[in-house]
Amino acid sequence: MELDKQVYRMDTDKRKKIKVYLQHYNKFLDQTSMNIFHYSRYMKQRIKQGYDAWVGVSGETGTGKSQFVLMNCALMGRRFNLKDNVAYIPQGNEISDKFDKLNGGELLIDEAGKSMRGVNWHNKDAQGVNVKAMTDRFIGNTVYMNIPDYSEFMGSTKKAFHFRIHLLYRDETGAMVVVHRKIGYGITKEQWAETTSEKNFKDFTYKRRGSMIPNNYEKLALHLRLPTYVMHFKVPALQWIVPEYVKAYEHFKKESRKENPEDEGKEMGSRQQGYIKVIGLALQSEIKAGVPTKEMAKKYGVNIRTMQLWIRKAKQNAQEKALKLTVV
Repeated sequence: MELDKQVYRMDTDKRKKIKVYLQHYNKFLDQTSMNIFHYSRYMKQRIKQGYDAWVGVSGETGTGKSQFVLMNCALMGRRFNLKDNVAYIPQGNEISDKFDKLNGGELLIDEAGKSMRGVNWHNKDAQGVNVKAMTDRFIGNTVYMNIPDYSEFMGSTKKAFHFRIHLLYRDETGAMVVVHRKIGYGITKEQWAETTSEKNFKDFTYKRRGSMIPNNYEKLALHLRLPTYVMHFKVPALQWIVPEYVKAYEHFKKESRKENPEDEGKEMGSRQQGYIKVIGLALQSEIKAGVPTKEMAKKYGVNIRTMQLWIRKAKQNAQEKALKLTVV
């Protein structure tokens, strides 16, 4: 079914409706010191100064990552529609192609985990996106990449990001948004204060006698202690303001799933198995030599959990090969 362009295009009427609703919403929650308008003005100022912005957006499924990005794109006041400015479940060069068409606008990569996970570091399309993020500047574009777990992004993608946005939780009044900015340009590898974050969480669990389930206030307090922290505020669900626009977004996402029906988990599993066959001999020799898993993961550019899976597969392949030789 082909939708009318007026439905999926962010026009003046929708922008006004969103702006007025947010003004009343912020007044109701007494968000006068910091709210989404401050964030959008901050991004506008960056664009005016001739910079672009690459933003990683994380949060559990259902917290409203996509709706927050769409809301902010409306406040930016630039041309935006759900067909040309959103990559729903990107395949091949879709991300790069849509980025090339931008001329001072916003792009939302809705399911960035499909192609930008760390386990796909060897994927040429993912590498091409990272190269663009680090080299194609000067136009004043803003690119948002959505993924449930920020740690799943490959290392080079994290380095390319200028901002990180995390949606902590959602309750009956809206979603809590926390904004972080990269620090230590050219001085330290700890650009996202990951070591500090781990230390703070360990201290928290120690004080709680091993309990690892912080409440919403404690989650926010952990973010506030990080040197990367910029601001936090609450936002309503976009479907409360422009339900027909959100329905159009869900329609395009559903259509995108029809075009790409394969199961992501199965695809990732087959890629891992195929890659194991390529590096199998090298991996098995390193296993025999007793190389630590952490060092191997760093060498191949994956996280420890993925490397443990590869090692298990490599050992299984070696056992199967030895069994075949014995039978022969």
